[in-house]
Amino acid sequence: MRVYVPFTNLQLATQVVLTGYDHQLIKMTADDCYPKYLQTRWREREPFINCEHDVVFWHGALEQLERCDKPWCAFGMLGEPKPFYNGPAPTLCLARFTTDFIDMYPAMWIDFLKEPDVEGWPKWRYCDNWLMNYVDARGGERCHQHHPPITNSPIIQKSVQIGGTGATASQSLDSITE
Repeated sequence: MRVYVPFTNLQLATQVVLTGYDHQLIKMTADDCYPKYLQTRWREREPFINCEHDVVFWHGALEQLERCDKPWCAFGMLGEPKPFYNGPAPTLCLARFTTDFIDMYPAMWIDFLKEPDVEGWPKWRYCDNWLMNYVDARGGERCHQHHPPITNSPIIQKSVQIGGTGATASQSLDSITE
């Protein structure tokens, strides 16, 4: 299954957890790139995993998503212990979409891009909520939540030092290896 990593600032911790996995980096250069990237995935009609640029997942998480028989599934984030529909919206941080799910909502991201911007918010900021509300409004199947939760690089950066170099996880790999 294809793993795509849309990014503006790919975090070292994310690069580390992706080591050994076949994945494709997709550079985001404008506020509307994220929904346009999702629209492209929908147009391709192939199952895929979305892994955002600051995600830190545990070994086996991608395999768990690949094996899942639900059409739409994702991991919750550490610190958000409530189930998706009793708390936070399902996240796009580490999510998998099947062709069946894409076929149920072929116009999802086209419709999103037609919507007026939420004042003061870049379009990428509310893709998660749009996805959940779009599916709910059409009576669709809710996102299947996987466990244990994943985390993101900013949380890791606060406490991780890399091998005595004094470098933090937020520094680029190049600056550490120089």
